[in-house]
Amino acid sequence: MRLSEAIRLGSMLRPQVRGRFVSRLGTCALGAAIEAVDASVVESSWDPVGLSARFPMLSQPAPCPACSSQQTLFAVIMHLNDCHRWSRTQVADWVQELELPGGDEEPDGGPEMALVLAE
Repeated sequence: MRLSEAIRLGSMLRPQVRGRFVSRLGTCALGAAIEAVDASVVESSWDPVGLSARFPMLSQPAPCPACSSQQTLFAVIMHLNDCHRWSRTQVADWVQELELPGGDEEPDGGPEMALVLAE
């Protein structure tokens, strides 16, 4: 499953929240992704390191499409969710633009996605 697909799938489970990854009320864009790959996740067991291991592209640098600040993709997704108040669908659409065409992410976490950085 690709990161954009995980965000979309998780977004169908609960409402969007801001300022938290996962709560009783809902999930942010990253929380939606982790809930999609591990439905047993709860706020106390949310593991951002595990999500980065599952989706290695999260550790790559990326420019914020709204304000051009440069951070890791993980941080940009949080920033879009919380600061720019993007919907999880908007975030997933943007992430999809960054993913390489092709199949699912390799099981060993190998490189399957790359970022297209604006110069």
